Amino acid sequence: MKIKLYSAEEINTVFNSNISNKFFFNKVAIDSREVSNRGIFFAIKGDNDDGHRYVKKVLKNKNNLAIISKGVKNKRSIKTQNTLESLRNLASYSRQRSEAKIIAITGSCGKTSLKNLLNSSLKKFGRTHCSPKSFNNHFGVPYSLANLNSNDKYGVFELGMSSKGEIDNLVNLVKPHIAIITNI
Repeated sequence: MKIKLYSAEEINTVFNSNISNKFFFNKVAIDSREVSNRGIFFAIKGDNDDGHRYVKKVLKNKNNLAIISKGVKNKRSIKTQNTLESLRNLASYSRQRSEAKIIAITGSCGKTSLKNLLNSSLKKFGRTHCSPKSFNNHFGVPYSLANLNSNDKYGVFELGMSSKGEIDNLVNLVKPHIAIITNI
C-alpha cells in the first residue's frame, strides 16, 4: 500500500485551486509512463518533448491530476502559467512541511554512488527518500523533492550543475541540513 503523499487540501493550498476534497495523491511525475493511480502529472515542455501531449492519457484514470500550462482546464487539471515553476512550488511546499534530515550531495563525480550508499545506510534508521537515478538538475531536483513524503525521516538529494548559479538555486530549494561535496 502506498502512503498518501498529498491531500486535495494541500494541493488546493499550493495551487490556489479547488479540486474535490475526495482526492489524495501518492506520486508526483514528470513522465506520463510513471503515473498509474492517484498521481499528479506535471506536463512540462522539455527540449525533446512536450508533456501536454500525454495529458489525455494520464487523465484516463479518474484519480489522477494534471498540472498544465496550455489546453483546456477541467475538474482534474490545474492550469498554471509555467508547469516547471509549479513543480518547484510543490517541491518547496514539500520541503517546508518535512521534518526529515536533508542531505545534499554535489561534486564533479561520485554523487550518485554516495547518494545510493547513504540511502542504503540511512534506511536502517528510518524511512528514507532519495532522488532516483541521477535526477540532479532543474527538472530532477524539484521532482525528487516533491516526492518527499511528510513521514520520511531522511532525504538524500543529488545536485548537479550545468550552468553558473545552478547549485545555488537547487540548494535554496532543497535547504539541506548537511551538504557534501564529493570531488571537484
